Amino acid sequence: MNIIKNRYIKFIFKLLLFLLIFYIFLYLWAINGEAYKYSLTFIKENKQVVGVIGKIENLYLSFRGNGLHWYVSTNGTSGHAEYNIVVNGQKGKGIVYIYLEQNLGKWKVVQGKLFYGNKNVIILNTQ
Repeated sequence: MNIIKNRYIKFIFKLLLFLLIFYIFLYLWAINGEAYKYSLTFIKENKQVVGVIGKIENLYLSFRGNGLHWYVSTNGTSGHAEYNIVVNGQKGKGIVYIYLEQNLGKWKVVQGKLFYGNKNVIILNTQ
C-alpha cells in the first residue's frame, strides 16, 4: 500500500511540475508576440487609460485568477488575440481587456475595456 501511495505522490508531483513549466512556456510565448507588444503600445498611448490611471508605470500580462487571461490564434497573415493586461499608474491601477485582429500581417485593436476601481468600466476608443 505504501509503494502505491509513494508512486501516486511522485506522479502527481511530476504532473504538477510539467503543468507549471508548460504554463511558464505559454506565458513567455504570449508576452513575446507581436500582438502583445502592439497591445502595450496601444495602452501606453491611450488618453482614456492615462486619464484614469495616470502616467503608466508598469504593464504586465495577467497571470492570476480563473483560467487563462490571454488567447492568440494566427494563420499566416491573419489572426486574432485577446489579453487581460494589468496597468499600474500614478493615480491607480486597473486591467485592460483588449481584443485584436490581424489582417495582412498588421494588428489592429478592435475592442478595449478598462476595468478600474470598484466595478468601473470604460470602453476604449480604438480609432
